[in-house]
Amino acid sequence: MRFDSPLALLALLIVPVALAGYLLRQRRGARYAISFTNLEVLGGVVRGASPWRRRLTLSCAIAALAVLCVAAARPAVTTVAAETGATVVLVVDTSRSMRATDVAPTRLGAAKVAIRRFLDRVPRSVRIALISFSDEPQVVVSPTTDHGRVRNGVDLLTLGGGTAIGDSIARAVEVGRPPGEPVPTARPTTAIVLVSDGSQTRGTLTPLRGARRALRANMPVYTIALGTDNATVELRTIDERKQIPAPPPDRATLALIATTTRGGYFEAPSASRLRSIYGDLGSAVFRVERRRELTVGFLGGGLLLLVAAAALSGVWRPRLP
Repeated sequence: MRFDSPLALLALLIVPVALAGYLLRQRRGARYAISFTNLEVLGGVVRGASPWRRRLTLSCAIAALAVLCVAAARPAVTTVAAETGATVVLVVDTSRSMRATDVAPTRLGAAKVAIRRFLDRVPRSVRIALISFSDEPQVVVSPTTDHGRVRNGVDLLTLGGGTAIGDSIARAVEVGRPPGEPVPTARPTTAIVLVSDGSQTRGTLTPLRGARRALRANMPVYTIALGTDNATVELRTIDERKQIPAPPPDRATLALIATTTRGGYFEAPSASRLRSIYGDLGSAVFRVERRRELTVGFLGGGLLLLVAAAALSGVWRPRLP
């Protein structure tokens, strides 16, 4: 909780002072003698307030004073909510090198598990699209709030050939914002999350040209470099099977894409790290902080407590029948 006028909280010092004054008065007792000769008769006809009733009345009054002092400081809280109309385009490398097992069970298998974790964390109101790319990008699922469809699309991802990073970013921009839809000039409403394990080998657009398209569309790209430097891939032929080196992720290019588009860059040398990255992105992407002032609520609560204290005092005040 935050306070717009924190110095007003000094008024809370009134609470212990008021309580101390009440207790002191109770200890001093009555100031004047009672001019009534028969105290036994007086005690029989006057209905006194029990100690717990006095304490309850006092508690309401003290609580009302404290709550009103807090209200004077203008309390507020910050809540986190999903951005209205937000879209995330998941772009997954399905080139043949994603068969490598340095990230268990395979790079592609680990990516599938991590994306499912992302879907568990992302708000349901966020639209999700899924694109796979090898020699060229393919739209697996168009933007939708039906995250079950995206899960089914993840299950359908299969290995292909080369790696067309630039073209995949350009396709993600087209999918994330259809032609004719205005580009937001303030906060982005569409983001791209791209995971790749190698460098560009196919496509017509370079990764940087694809990144510039995303920048013009105000779409930050979050890139994930998947894999290690010493991985191998099994090459199968009719006569034999042999292990060949798998290309390492192009970390420099992926970092440049993220920097150019004002996104973020991550490295995932293991399956656990990849799951953590996707989980964090799912919890954070397009969640915005909103300030909510609580002054009116505190004022209302303080006034109710005052009314309750006054009512209890009137009902339980000792009096003659």
